[in-house]
Amino acid sequence: MKKNRKIIISKIDNFWNTNLSFYVLFTIVIITAIIQILLFVFGITSISGIKKGSELEWVSWLYLILSIPSALLSFTSEIYSMRIDKKFLIPSIISSLFSMITFVAGGMIWSSIAIVFILFLDLFRFRLINKEGENYLIKKKFLLIVILLIFGFMILGLLLINSSIEELIWWNPNTKDFIKYIDVICSSTTIIGILLIANKNKYAFLVFLFGDIIFIIAFSFMSQWLTAIQIIVFLWIDIVGFLGWHFKEKYPEEWNQKPINNS
Repeated sequence: MKKNRKIIISKIDNFWNTNLSFYVLFTIVIITAIIQILLFVFGITSISGIKKGSELEWVSWLYLILSIPSALLSFTSEIYSMRIDKKFLIPSIISSLFSMITFVAGGMIWSSIAIVFILFLDLFRFRLINKEGENYLIKKKFLLIVILLIFGFMILGLLLINSSIEELIWWNPNTKDFIKYIDVICSSTTIIGILLIANKNKYAFLVFLFGDIIFIIAFSFMSQWLTAIQIIVFLWIDIVGFLGWHFKEKYPEEWNQKPINNS
């Protein structure tokens, strides 16, 4: 049993701490991007309900152009986050800004607003790592305040659905009501996941798992296949990440590192 555990730990550690993780994830993004572009160009599929030749075709091309570097940078940031390395910040900021634009183009407005919270948390986490190293601690009072803000943010979004200003927020007429609910709930849970990651809590990956499953449904429904595939990969990262951090926490001597602090 112990031998099997060491093999699992070694494989997880080797994947995230070598260039193999970059090669695998980047290859998936590039192949998916090529397939989606060809499907759209030949009119086989639409993007966000927009078909080739439509007056809003530029929105689809904007999504295609920005989602590729966004996915690459997002995976880069995720890999460095797994390593608790402050290098995660720059790719995370650029990816978030690209994602904000593609979310707006696709009608997922609440997710684009949520990125503001995520950027704030990323900057906060970078400051902690830069100042205190990977064994930094976050004050419980700060965690409580941010959690309350996130729940307030989610409740506000749910109240605005079917309100008089709904069409000003979710501008795309192809955005169905259930997509709006997914937009609000999943973007809010993503912020909670980022907060837990900042607190080095392994359960962040389970929160991401919940949001990712629902997001996959939403982006598949909107034919944003590159984003859907990206999130499917994140789904796999969430599972591997949870196992990795769990083993690192439980058997730190086998990782040759100090345990992760979940307080």
